[in-house]
Amino acid sequence: MPTGQIYSISYENDAIDFISDKIKTKENKGKLTMQVLTIDENGKLDISVRQGLMEAREIFLVITGANKRDMVEKLYRENGKTSFEPSDLKAHRMVNVILDKEAAAGLPEDVKEYFTARFA
Repeated sequence: MPTGQIYSISYENDAIDFISDKIKTKENKGKLTMQVLTIDENGKLDISVRQGLMEAREIFLVITGANKRDMVEKLYRENGKTSFEPSDLKAHRMVNVILDKEAAAGLPEDVKEYFTARFA
């Protein structure tokens, strides 16, 4: 991806408003095509689902570290529309969850299978 197409946005910003205000031009339709985000050990995403994230064509959720193992399992168990905001990602049409060995270590096989075969 060309560096001219990569933008940083904070958790507090609405992604769609950010695109409309800062990115959209005559040549660029201002569509959010891909969003890469992560989750912290408390289950907070670095960009809020409720701030336009669901408009992205594709989402990559990168989770690393053994301290996030519980959040991975919670993401698997929750059904969305709960107080655990990352589970809302399940309603998106194209989410790729990327786990390192530490985040996946010790997880039940059904959780590993779910994230490697069905969630994306």
